[in-house]
Amino acid sequence: MNLRIASCALALLLVCSCSSSGTNSTPDSMTNEDAGVAVDVPLVLPDLSADVAAEVHLDIPPMDNTPPPPTCDEYPRPFGCPCGTNDDCMAGYCAFHMGEKVCSVQCIDECPDDWKCELAPGFGADEIYVCISNFSHLCLPCSGAPDCPKAPDHCADYGNGAGFFCGAGCEANEDCPEGFACTAATSFEGTPVKQCMTVAGLCQCSSHAASNSLGTSCGSMNEIGTCLGWRFCGQDGLTDCDAPVPIEEVCFNETDDDCNGIVDDGVNCCISDCTGKVCGDDGCSESCGECGQQEVCSDEGTCVCVPDCEGKECGSDGCEGDCGGCPPGTICVDFQCAEGCETDDDCQELQECVEDFCLADLPDQVKLLEPTALETIPSATSPAILATVFEADFSEPDGPSGILAQYGFGPAETDPTLSTKWTWADAGYDDEDAGTETYTATVANETPGSYSFTFRFSLDGEHWVYADTTGSADGWNPEDIGLWTVAAPPLIDSLTPSHGTVLGDTQVAMNGDHFDPAAVMAMDGIQLTGIIGSQTGASFNTPAHDAGPVPVTIINPNTLSFTLDEAFTFVLEFTATMDGIATEWLPVFQVGENQVESNWDPALNKLVSMSASYDDEFLYIAVEGFWEPQNYLVGYVDVDFGQETGVSDILGLGDNEGGGDLDDALSNLLKITVAGFGAEFGFGAQGDSDFTQGSDLGQSSHVGWRKFTLPYDFSWVPGTVLTDQASQSMEAAIPLAVLYPAGVPVSGTTAAVFVRIIDHFGNDTGISNQTLPGCASDEFNEVCNVATLLLLP
Repeated sequence: MNLRIASCALALLLVCSCSSSGTNSTPDSMTNEDAGVAVDVPLVLPDLSADVAAEVHLDIPPMDNTPPPPTCDEYPRPFGCPCGTNDDCMAGYCAFHMGEKVCSVQCIDECPDDWKCELAPGFGADEIYVCISNFSHLCLPCSGAPDCPKAPDHCADYGNGAGFFCGAGCEANEDCPEGFACTAATSFEGTPVKQCMTVAGLCQCSSHAASNSLGTSCGSMNEIGTCLGWRFCGQDGLTDCDAPVPIEEVCFNETDDDCNGIVDDGVNCCISDCTGKVCGDDGCSESCGECGQQEVCSDEGTCVCVPDCEGKECGSDGCEGDCGGCPPGTICVDFQCAEGCETDDDCQELQECVEDFCLADLPDQVKLLEPTALETIPSATSPAILATVFEADFSEPDGPSGILAQYGFGPAETDPTLSTKWTWADAGYDDEDAGTETYTATVANETPGSYSFTFRFSLDGEHWVYADTTGSADGWNPEDIGLWTVAAPPLIDSLTPSHGTVLGDTQVAMNGDHFDPAAVMAMDGIQLTGIIGSQTGASFNTPAHDAGPVPVTIINPNTLSFTLDEAFTFVLEFTATMDGIATEWLPVFQVGENQVESNWDPALNKLVSMSASYDDEFLYIAVEGFWEPQNYLVGYVDVDFGQETGVSDILGLGDNEGGGDLDDALSNLLKITVAGFGAEFGFGAQGDSDFTQGSDLGQSSHVGWRKFTLPYDFSWVPGTVLTDQASQSMEAAIPLAVLYPAGVPVSGTTAAVFVRIIDHFGNDTGISNQTLPGCASDEFNEVCNVATLLLLP
């Protein structure tokens, strides 16, 4: 029914338009004077049935004198409104809910969903019951149980070094608010717990967390170790973790590079020190030497002799003392007092009467022959060493007489008759001349060092006479025996600096040991011209070489050598002249080339090669190629390649709201499938436009550098982009202080970059296949290759 007609009918009823009989008094017809036609229109008044009454009621709502609900603009504020203190709230209680402080309400036993009626803390003897949130501190950054005070909530570890955030106790997903799941986790104290944790990756910062800069410990971890850091809620959201990336320990930089709690504990970081020591620890868990069998090592690193007279009647105690004297008429023989004699017949077999005493019978003459100065390398056999022996009663022509002959070696300048550190072995019979027999031996030793050597001879195997170079006629002198040197191979400890430009000519100091002045030095097989200044030091200038780590080798004239793998790293270090001309760059800086035929007009759109470098201030990128005036060359830079930060699906950038052709071009359909790549910065130029730092920022709508900051507003950052139409190339530079918060990258950081030609829109018809480094892919929008630069400031 037409409500307008119903309203009119109601008005007629209310204003006496009804007869006492209930019939309507109306004309029989109406005339349309404007049309000039008389039309009979019967006027039928409506029946005020229930349906009509209902429609009339909808048209005229009843009066409602109920006051409107309170709003957060009022003070004090009602339930659910933000608050700072209890005084801000109508109910007098400001409580936490979902990490924010909001006004609560007093209760008896009923509360809204996700709230529970509990005794309010902090009111002393007054018992006030208020609604307390089941998720009071949920997702606030925390550093222990006190930060998440409501049981059974815990400060939960979000894993992989992300940090700790307050959870909420739960048994199943239904116990958690929307966007959260009941998850098995580990508390800050290390106990297993079940907590409501966000399913969106990481907690977002609440306004309370941001205004109070609430933070949590976090970490950076890899196969080397875990470094701890801090992140907090700021005005722009949760900050990145400031933990350094663990790297192999760098010696002597007073930094715990691998974050294991020990500074400079790398394999080659310890400097051994045996100054003034002949034994004991060198400070690097190695030995400064061993003491003799009758010696012990003192705390000062000296060998102290321990006297030994067990079973001895006389003779030396082994420590320049004696074990007693013999009575008159006897002599000390083998630590025992022996009776005197007149002739050899008074003595036992293999004894002779010498100066009225029976002594062991020894060969009459022994002598050490040349060569008495030997030099070998480890494992190499020495030249033959020789000694002669004569004994009147034993020596016979044509073969060995049966005299026992041994050769031995021990620590340099030690007496073999006293030292227990000598090693002895049987010598070989060589020849005989007039009863004088010659014995020979060859020696080999793995351990570098200096050793003394000689022969000894015996008739009974117990009593020996030792040979020296002057013969036994003038007695035994331990100073007249042979000296044997086993050469040590050279050792390279370190190179300073350990990196330099690919252009070469970096002056390097090499430290180590056992360098020979005539040694040959080589870097990755390239012989070096340098100076070996001492046994422990050398210097040289590097050659030009491609980027990457290389080994360094030193070879002594005795053929002993040592190679230190990855001893030096060539890096793309070079200060470019920014003029837009990429063809001036040397080939050694090339990081990518493109062999893919252009799917657009190849005469107008083609990428050839890309070069890159860095210095103490800038990252430089140069591109050889050309593109039509309406098209863009865009590039994307990952400042920490491999850390999986930044943007890998460029479609996720969306478009900025401020306009700008370069911004539109940067937010296209490209998808990078290179593992570990995520762009934090983008740059580009339309046609042959250029832009330099300090120029009118209005140009930045077509050319320049952008930072991809949440929510991807493509903020302009200082940098330089230059093109040169004549040389068909482009150069770009951006300050390291823009790329890295500390102004310079952490040593060992890898940056990655790629460039591509696209049009203004970057949609499925606006992306060319021209990419540097080249990428042949069946997917029109895929980027499957990037160029990398190792940054070693």
